[in-house]
Amino acid sequence: MAAHADQSVTPIRSGAAAPAVSLAPEHASGGSSAMPGDGPGGGLGLGADFGPADPAAYTTRKPIPEPMPIDRHGPARIIAMANQKGGVGKTTTAINLGAALAEYGRRVLLVDFDPQGALSVGLGANPHNLDLSIYNVLLQDDVSIEDVLIKTNIDGLHVVPANIDLSAAEIQLVSEVAREMALARVLRPMRAEYDFILIDCQ
Repeated sequence: MAAHADQSVTPIRSGAAAPAVSLAPEHASGGSSAMPGDGPGGGLGLGADFGPADPAAYTTRKPIPEPMPIDRHGPARIIAMANQKGGVGKTTTAINLGAALAEYGRRVLLVDFDPQGALSVGLGANPHNLDLSIYNVLLQDDVSIEDVLIKTNIDGLHVVPANIDLSAAEIQLVSEVAREMALARVLRPMRAEYDFILIDCQ
């Protein structure tokens, strides 16, 4: 401790004022110091003075372009709403996107591919009272999508419903050849009649 006491440390007595310490570096010209908020750009080197934010710059909505009218339908673009996590808005997105496209004059087919049948319920169908669903279309050759189609209150928006029976389809399709293409096969004939086919996945 004695060796360290020889260093240039000025003790401050009780009641004495502490010496002023300058933390800002001095410039070569005149010794003036620049503080971090001074000058254009608030000391950030942006080269401009910034005033208060203009709320209109952030709240003004750009005009939404109107889709071009069409004189014929198809071939449909197939879009699947898929996510490994549940509760992220797949069904909500499918319903609202389908309704919006139908309002613009597009023919839209919504395919409920979730055994819970949330999309079917959201469009007014009761999954528990269905005689036929997408399950029957996949596993029965004598049932087509036209047999299970349900028209909604929106013109041009149709839905293929699903219920809990769909949960058994994966097991029953194990022995099928190219079972991963089963849905694509049943949707292929419908592409010529619709502009969009939206699939609500599990």
